[in-house]
Amino acid sequence: MNNLIARIQKLIDFRREIGQPIDHHFLPGLSREYLQEKVSQYSFYFPAELIDLYAWHNGTNEQDFLIFRDMAWLSFENSVSEYELNLEYFWSVFNSSDINLEPARMFPFAGFEGFCLYLSYPGQAMCPNLGLPIIATGKGVLDPYFTSLDSMLDTVEEWFTVGQHSEYGCTVEETLERQIWRKYNSEVFGV
Repeated sequence: MNNLIARIQKLIDFRREIGQPIDHHFLPGLSREYLQEKVSQYSFYFPAELIDLYAWHNGTNEQDFLIFRDMAWLSFENSVSEYELNLEYFWSVFNSSDINLEPARMFPFAGFEGFCLYLSYPGQAMCPNLGLPIIATGKGVLDPYFTSLDSMLDTVEEWFTVGQHSEYGCTVEETLERQIWRKYNSEVFGV
């Protein structure tokens, strides 16, 4: 997750370059002290890079501004709400040993219309060859979606490079979308 802020800044810069007025979508960052205090109350994995990221910007102020192409960057408060809600409702239908995950250790950093992207945790067993995969959940979905945050950003960058844009997101022809997704995340297609 090195250079996470620089990678997201690259997405922001690209969208500015193509003329999208996007700056008003980002929330001001939170203090590191506030984040550390809040994170200490939960068991989800929240590495220092995420502290830095949420200190830089606290996600976006609109859940329909899709910085990650088809997912919004959730504010820390919205992430915690999704975390608590999903622990109570979504994850309760799964037996943790059956899915080889400990949901309480995963942090939902992005979402849209009932779907979330979770940063997994070191040692997760759902797809142990991936290290820290991004897991997609919602509406019956529970799948590894990206091999890592870096591969997610590689994928999103290329989707934006080839896609059709609006202020709120990007669409890519389905065959090309899957080719790009597989290019950076081939390991998730075998899970």
